[in-house]
Amino acid sequence: LRLQAFAAQFLLGIAGLALITFVCFRIGFGPTRTSFAYLVLIALVSLLGSFSASVVLSIVAVACLNYFFVPPLFDFRVDDRDDIVRLAVFFTTSLVVTTLTTKLRASKVRFRTFVDHATDAFFLLDDDWTVLDVNRRACDGLGYSRQELIGRHKSEFDVGLDNASIQRLKQRMVAGEAITFETRHRRKDGTSFPVEVRVGQFEQGGRRYLCLVRDITERKRTEDELRASE
Repeated sequence: LRLQAFAAQFLLGIAGLALITFVCFRIGFGPTRTSFAYLVLIALVSLLGSFSASVVLSIVAVACLNYFFVPPLFDFRVDDRDDIVRLAVFFTTSLVVTTLTTKLRASKVRFRTFVDHATDAFFLLDDDWTVLDVNRRACDGLGYSRQELIGRHKSEFDVGLDNASIQRLKQRMVAGEAITFETRHRRKDGTSFPVEVRVGQFEQGGRRYLCLVRDITERKRTEDELRASE
């Protein structure tokens, strides 16, 4: 699987390098502007995840710069020491960009893995309480796919809250109050179940709400049995 990912990333990068090289050479770009175009491509390809493939692409990019854009053209010889420095700076920069991009992607993957394996359902809502993101637990609990839930308003699956209740909750959160409440969520098949919801807000390109939702069906059943026995 890793070999396939490496091959796919490498082939995509080679195709991009060939296209950039052809276009930059035809329009007369020098090594500086071509280097910038190469760096953008390498950064984008690094998002696919293979650090090794990105390093190999960086080496190929240095060779392309040397052969097509650094005098003497169509020769791997470098006569000017300044050109050697430029090539070295480009290669170093591309490695730094590749390393940072790969680490950023790895961090994102680890965060997604952590969130998806959480015991509680996770809902990220915007200021209108439209779903921006969910974890696997939320999908399993409601019977929807992640793609089906993203873009839905909370009221579409929360049968215990109306718009007036949502506005009151938002006012309490804006006032700095920690919110925990009980409601009912409706599954895709139409059945519903009781849940406990903890909501916090933060700012990230606008106000965002993080909801942690726990299925309390068993707790409610236990409480009902206790009341019945009493």
